[in-house]
Amino acid sequence: MQVPRIVGVLGAAGQMGSGIAEVLGQRSGCTVLRYDPVKEPEKDINVLRGAEFLIEAVPEVFETKVAVYKALEEARVWTEHVVLASNTSSLSITRLAATSKFPENFIGMHFFYPVQRMNIVEIVCGLRTSENTVEVTESLARKMGKECARCVSDSPGFVSNRILMPYINEAIETLREGTADAKDIDRIMKLGTNVPMGPLALADFIGLDTCLNILRVLEQGLPGGSVKYRASPLLVKYVDAGWLGRKTKRGFYTYD
Repeated sequence: MQVPRIVGVLGAAGQMGSGIAEVLGQRSGCTVLRYDPVKEPEKDINVLRGAEFLIEAVPEVFETKVAVYKALEEARVWTEHVVLASNTSSLSITRLAATSKFPENFIGMHFFYPVQRMNIVEIVCGLRTSENTVEVTESLARKMGKECARCVSDSPGFVSNRILMPYINEAIETLREGTADAKDIDRIMKLGTNVPMGPLALADFIGLDTCLNILRVLEQGLPGGSVKYRASPLLVKYVDAGWLGRKTKRGFYTYD
């Protein structure tokens, strides 16, 4: 097993990708190559040539990710000697890997936002992920100063979002039903359960569109999902309105 020395980050201009690239540059000692096919489409994908490890952090849309993988293969940036890790927070690693030429070299590497402060990474194995790919990925995560938690079953939402998103969704339903206002829901959960942020403020922080996308993955992919993980109508309404949380300055709270 050789620890990567040159790492390419796809989606490096985005919220997650920029944080991943920053931490790589500051803590790992690796050379970092940056590319964003969504926000900087004018850049050439060949800026990633020479990368020994690739981290993909493009938007959480299956088709978008697959298109990026195909482009990497066609440019010979992703080869049989290079690991590709997706920062997906909910999509099936097995299904994503199956679209590629190198499923053994594909793995989930789910960072948490903000990457600079959250010191754990979910390492998610697909059915065809090789043990060498797992070891290389975990070694890189440790070089970044992260603890690794391995998800050996490729279940929708992995561990974190399978637990977190129903919690957030229930808080939104509580708000929709008028049980309490947003501030009191968050205050009760923050002070009553000793967490740093209430569920509605956390949803705004993550992005309401991201929360909705993850809930839909859970709804479609888990038993009983149509009932247990169905998104609150209020969440759907806010996303339709373009109220996505902090990034649009309006969600369950307003931001200057």
